[in-house]
Amino acid sequence: MFEPELSAEEFREKAAALLPETCIQHLESNNWKERISSMDTIQKTVREMKKSEIPCQALMRLLLQGHEETKLQVMQKKLHTITLLAQKANFSRTSAQIALESVVEMVGDVLCSSNAQGTLTAIAEACSLPWTAKTAMSLAFSQNNSRIHSKILDWLSKAILEFGFEGMQAKALVETLKIALAVVHSGVQRSAITLLGVIYLYMGESLRTLIESEELPLLPQIDAELKKLHGQVPPIPSRANPKLCPDVRGQEDPGNHRRTKSIDISDRITPELVSKLLKKNWTIQREGLEEVAGILQDARFIQPNIGELPRALRACLCDPNPTLVQMTLRVLQQLSTAMGSNVKQHMKDLGFPLIALFRESKSSVRAAALAAVNAWAAQMNILEWLDGQDISEDPGEELPLQKQELVQWLAEQLPMLKSAPSDLLWCVPHIYSSLQDSNRDVQRASQAALPFFIMHLGFKKMAEATSGLKAAAKAHVLAILENVNDSLSAKSTASAKSLSRRPRVTTTTTFSSVLITPPAATTLSSHASAKNAAPKTSREENQGPKELESGETVLKDTGLAKEKAEMNSTKKDGVSKLAPIFIVVPKGKEQRMRDEKNSKVLQWNFTAPSNRYVKQLKAQMSGCVSSSFQVELFHSSFPHHIKALAIMTRHLEIEKEGVISCLDLILKWLTLRFFDTNTWVLIKSLDYLNLLLTLLIQEKYQLMNNEAISFLPYLILKMGEPRQTVLRLVHAILKRMCLIYPPKKVFGFLVEGIKSSNTKQQEGCLVEMGYLLETYGLDVCEPSPSKALKRIAAFLGDQHSAVHRAALNIMVTACRTHGEALFKMIGDLPEEQMRMLGQTAKQEPYRSRVSSAKHFNTDDTCHNITSTINSLICRISSDDTDTSIQACTCVFRENKLAQEASVEVLKDVISSLSTLMVDFLDGHPEKDQKLIQSINVLMKRVLEKSDQTRIICALLKLLQDSLTAEGTPGEFSDLLAKCLLKTTQLLPATINTINLDEILLDADMLMKALPNETLRQHTNKLPLWALKTLLHHLCKLKGVKILDHLTLIGDSAGSEVEAYLQKTSYVKQGLANIQTE
Repeated sequence: MFEPELSAEEFREKAAALLPETCIQHLESNNWKERISSMDTIQKTVREMKKSEIPCQALMRLLLQGHEETKLQVMQKKLHTITLLAQKANFSRTSAQIALESVVEMVGDVLCSSNAQGTLTAIAEACSLPWTAKTAMSLAFSQNNSRIHSKILDWLSKAILEFGFEGMQAKALVETLKIALAVVHSGVQRSAITLLGVIYLYMGESLRTLIESEELPLLPQIDAELKKLHGQVPPIPSRANPKLCPDVRGQEDPGNHRRTKSIDISDRITPELVSKLLKKNWTIQREGLEEVAGILQDARFIQPNIGELPRALRACLCDPNPTLVQMTLRVLQQLSTAMGSNVKQHMKDLGFPLIALFRESKSSVRAAALAAVNAWAAQMNILEWLDGQDISEDPGEELPLQKQELVQWLAEQLPMLKSAPSDLLWCVPHIYSSLQDSNRDVQRASQAALPFFIMHLGFKKMAEATSGLKAAAKAHVLAILENVNDSLSAKSTASAKSLSRRPRVTTTTTFSSVLITPPAATTLSSHASAKNAAPKTSREENQGPKELESGETVLKDTGLAKEKAEMNSTKKDGVSKLAPIFIVVPKGKEQRMRDEKNSKVLQWNFTAPSNRYVKQLKAQMSGCVSSSFQVELFHSSFPHHIKALAIMTRHLEIEKEGVISCLDLILKWLTLRFFDTNTWVLIKSLDYLNLLLTLLIQEKYQLMNNEAISFLPYLILKMGEPRQTVLRLVHAILKRMCLIYPPKKVFGFLVEGIKSSNTKQQEGCLVEMGYLLETYGLDVCEPSPSKALKRIAAFLGDQHSAVHRAALNIMVTACRTHGEALFKMIGDLPEEQMRMLGQTAKQEPYRSRVSSAKHFNTDDTCHNITSTINSLICRISSDDTDTSIQACTCVFRENKLAQEASVEVLKDVISSLSTLMVDFLDGHPEKDQKLIQSINVLMKRVLEKSDQTRIICALLKLLQDSLTAEGTPGEFSDLLAKCLLKTTQLLPATINTINLDEILLDADMLMKALPNETLRQHTNKLPLWALKTLLHHLCKLKGVKILDHLTLIGDSAGSEVEAYLQKTSYVKQGLANIQTE
């Protein structure tokens, strides 16, 4: 039967009846040995009891109350105790729910991960794997911790093999894996692909169909994993799911039990109970709430007649005690489930006050309110939430606030729905009414919701709905509609263009467009909306959003293109779609930099931007942007800022030179937006910043110091944000920054960021510092490894567990590379912290990082090969040239390491070495003979030891770049051609291991960029000869089967590569033989 959740008094009473008083007291002791002793007592007591006698939930609540544990030995003992309870007691899902949040967090802990995964398995044996996996995955991916994501996926892969796949929800799993595959952390991606492989063992080809329908990223890697497992059968399960968990029935979908007769509980809502709820004493109110919760649990399904209970619960919702409010919200969730659709009768008393709680400053209250609202929303349609008649009788100051919160909630709900609700069109008049509301906040909230109405209904229907408005109101609403629609269309077009330029193997889903990410969105709202989404009708498919590969959304309304064209012709937005918005001022950026350095203008350094900084930036931009565009940039209203961002997005590709010339000013303007309170503006600003970084990376632009200083410190401040949507964007942007700005300098800004008193910001900075250390090694530390690690070590004693854990993970990373030498760098630490690090050092074997030839160790893992080689490439042209070349030679001597180098890394290596070689040959070859020989040796190793598909593709791309760029030395192209000839000579030995489809695609792109006629006219004939020699040898080795590898070429029939292959004697002979047969 269902196990109700115990109150604080109940669980303490049950625990006191079972355990000595000292045992309970010592669980909260500051002495960690006393805490361990108490847990030993609990374990001993549990082992001696019968299964039916163990008060499992009470012991679980007792174990996990109080502060978060940071002592390693205590954490492990706690995990052992939870595991014992799961195995020995009647372990219900109520008990499991109490434990899972802590257990999932410990899965990401470096030292506790293995034990935590064992505890999850024990919980799965007690409560079933499907339920445990769903709950644990939801908890894991609600956190911004890549290690937790990776480890929870690894656990699930192992668990499915042990339990089998019966009862698992494949679609929900794949949707979560879509998020995992989109992150930038390669470990999470690998774990997700491994889990897909495990699922494939049970689902077979039906999984591939599901993957294609969900449009997962990294499809080539997924296909490779599934191909390896093709034909294999899953193992026989070694563990079993329980036939019936003690409270499974209590947590199943109540819709399956609606045939059960509803109970009238009005006689149990006594005047005494209502009086308890209305008392000013919160202890008595809590007793009343617990009594109501018990009534609802016993009754399961109730009739809508509940007397004075709604009025009393409303009073509890308004109580200043947040704990009492959260208890009330949980009761309201129960009420909606028990009453079903009849709960709408109580909207006036209870529904709208729920929305008002979204204003609460405490995140826990907002999350509880959101869960309650979603529970109520599941029982009725959206129109009933927007029916103004229900609240029009309650005048006063509360109405505008309720309207505002209601519309904001709606803005969060709509983007998550895959199809428009049938009654959504009837909600439009309410939105239009809010647009004209006298309250400014209500107007802003309704404007924020407009894009999502347009996404679902289309602009045409939204415009038609204004017909019932008065002339003045209609003109006002239509103007707002057109502005929002123009901004929405521009953003979608830019996103689609960005996608079209990139291959499917991309991580751009991490930077989702604001068009599907509502302001202040949370995991709870996303989950609830996705779960309740209705299937599309054919009519709705023509209007609804279309999900692209990156997760971004574009409009599919057939009439939208025409409407947009009509709008463009009117040019009502004041900024021409074709006229440039940026003005290139020669040496303008350099002059601004000198002015700031010489203190002729204010230095961009503030805790909050005053009006002086805004005026200065406006004056600086006046000569660099068009006047109409500047009006939008510095308007006092946030919709104009959103419009400015949409315009900049539209002009990003067509005005590259202008964007780069004004980059310092654009970054400063974005900094101002970081201080805006409007979430939509903030997210769209970060979205644009992501697109801007993509452009700078493509253009191989290196950020100047004054440009970085103008916005990086303020970007780091946003890591203190409570909103996960913002945090994900900020973390992703910081990782991309390292591609245009030295990682060492980024690290320096993060060191400053951890000085903040905001624990959320401290945690975020430490996580990013850990990423940089893992990716680039200790050389990235600023000002020095010793000083940086000492600052980080100071956080090992932090009371906040997330900050402590992030600092510990960094130390573990340092232990991996420097072992015992770490202690010499960080010096003296408190005894407990030294013991913790000492234990970590023993568990992590000594491994040296590839930083120079002197320190190179062939046992090093190849995880950081990309960053290592990039670091060495940067040094090749410096005074450290010889050492760096020798280190690179060591890297490419080892097959395991060399095979990890990507196409882009190999392009950089070959390009750097070829440029260096040309420089030396043009200078004094005799003097630099030794270095030239070193380069030759290294070049030979790169060509022979690298993955042959990647090295050939890298050479073809470099050839294309060198032959199409003006002013490229002929010697440079000659060197590339000779390298291509060298790899061609290796083809007889490598032909069965290379990906011919990718090679032929790059060859086709080269020939399209430089058609045959152009290549023949080229003064340098060696590149053409090298390309044809490559194609000739491929035909020689594969014969007519080479034609089967043109699958990646879009129009193979018109391809010059195919035309050349068809002409070779090997293919001609093969085709003739086929015709003869």
